[in-house]
Amino acid sequence: MEKRKRIDYINGLKGAACVGVMLGHFTDMVFAAQDASKFVAVPKNPLTHLIMLAFSENLYLEIFFIVSGFLVALSAVDSPRKLAEKSFARALRFLLPIFFAGIIIFLIAKILGFYNTKTVDILTNWWLQSQYNSPVTIKDIFTDPIKVVFLGRIKLNHPYWVISRMFASSIIIYIFSFLLSLAKSKGAKTAVYCALGLIFAAALYFREIVYVGCLLGMIISWLRPQIAKIPYVKYICAGLFAVMSLLCYFTPGIYVFIFWAAALMLCFLNIGRLQKLFSAKPLMFLGDISFGVYSFHWPVWNSLGCLMLIKFFGKMDGTLLFVFMLTLASAVTCALAYAFSLTFEKWADKARALVLRHMTFKRSSK
Repeated sequence: MEKRKRIDYINGLKGAACVGVMLGHFTDMVFAAQDASKFVAVPKNPLTHLIMLAFSENLYLEIFFIVSGFLVALSAVDSPRKLAEKSFARALRFLLPIFFAGIIIFLIAKILGFYNTKTVDILTNWWLQSQYNSPVTIKDIFTDPIKVVFLGRIKLNHPYWVISRMFASSIIIYIFSFLLSLAKSKGAKTAVYCALGLIFAAALYFREIVYVGCLLGMIISWLRPQIAKIPYVKYICAGLFAVMSLLCYFTPGIYVFIFWAAALMLCFLNIGRLQKLFSAKPLMFLGDISFGVYSFHWPVWNSLGCLMLIKFFGKMDGTLLFVFMLTLASAVTCALAYAFSLTFEKWADKARALVLRHMTFKRSSK
């Protein structure tokens, strides 16, 4: 069974990152539009550049990839059977919550409807208007989880595009953890590390940033004991994070963002004050509902948010309307995510535990 002790401050970091992704998506749907200036005027100066950078969902997505790789690498895989069990458990960890989330997204489609395609006369944003161009059906609830996890195809929720790559990254980490358990000699371990290095280099070359982030998280997880022994490690980590933050400001890009997230993770692992700060109850709560926030913020904005845009555009100040849409969509998303964590997500966890326990029982009874 794939079971890990929760690290509170990592859970808090995940919660903060999830809110960052949500706000970044909400902001980009307006400010990334070709005609955003008629909606909200944004002056070009260093301060607004900093604010827009702080609202970039790419920064916070990279944190997710690093955290995912870090947590997966905590699992010990020392036999072919354990490799198969871990891989199957990881698939269930994605498949079951996505299935239950699909039920909620289906209900949103049928009760509220999606209005994003009708905003084209107000905002010209392909990213906003490319989704939900075909009806959401009951069949999608059952087929979308498989397509999302194994094929990388999405219909119900655009942000799920990362999940197939995160799942594949997990399998890669499990495989290399198993290979390292087999490697007894120094030469064998070197060969495993070289193979892993080639995969990492290929991910960098082909700009597969999800794989890069997850593998960086894995490396941080495996080297954590050695890193902790470095003299003045917390000051080194803080300095590295400061440098990467400056690079994010002056030369933003996906590679800079992913290594910024890696530097942030190193700070969290080695600076006690950060651990205490992100173990606070509000951030822990956000971490607990993070899957629901990630699953529902996109459909909520494309339904309720876009409906508000259509209803009130031209009738109130654009900036005020954006704040209203942002506040309403965020509140509804968090409320849905909280209700989901108390119901469907718990049912998914119980169903997953039941399946894995049944597999364990069958194996032990032979």
